[in-house]
Amino acid sequence: SLPIIFCTAYENYAVRAMNLHIDASYLMKPIQREAVAYELDRILAKPPEKLLDVVCFGNFDVFASGKLINFRRSISKELLACLIDRRGAKMTIPELYAIACDSRKDLSRQSVYQALYSLKATLNAVGADEVLISEPGSYAIDISRVSCDYYRLLDGDENAAQSFMGEYMKQYSWAEETCGWLTMKYQGR
Repeated sequence: SLPIIFCTAYENYAVRAMNLHIDASYLMKPIQREAVAYELDRILAKPPEKLLDVVCFGNFDVFASGKLINFRRSISKELLACLIDRRGAKMTIPELYAIACDSRKDLSRQSVYQALYSLKATLNAVGADEVLISEPGSYAIDISRVSCDYYRLLDGDENAAQSFMGEYMKQYSWAEETCGWLTMKYQGR
């Protein structure tokens, strides 16, 4: 995964390097300062690594390094689902509380704080703590750190469009609105 810039005066070495099928740049000598600067800027501008793989179509599930994440609290998983559904938009504690109360009538505001703490601990344990953006009184998801079927569908990915079968986070009643919108927009394309 290390970025490489091949610098050579011989074209045949550049061709041999290309045959290695690695992510690399190729500069021919004499090398111009602007060409090196351009390649370095390109390398540094690479998108951040995806820390979570999220499945929204059907049941909501989250994977890190190919392994299903087990959440200690089901409400923590639901709050993450809600933040994923919002696609990076901030949600306040009262908004998260209102959504969580939809399926749990006896829930206290303190339970939401405990669930968020548990969510942070779970993400930290799998090396994905950078996914959750926490600011005083609000939370969001860094969507650049998440690979998600829902996001790919919205980006026009045909494979994601074919995998959507009219089910979206089906274990959460609050997700029915998004499911309805997705069904109207993408079913029968």
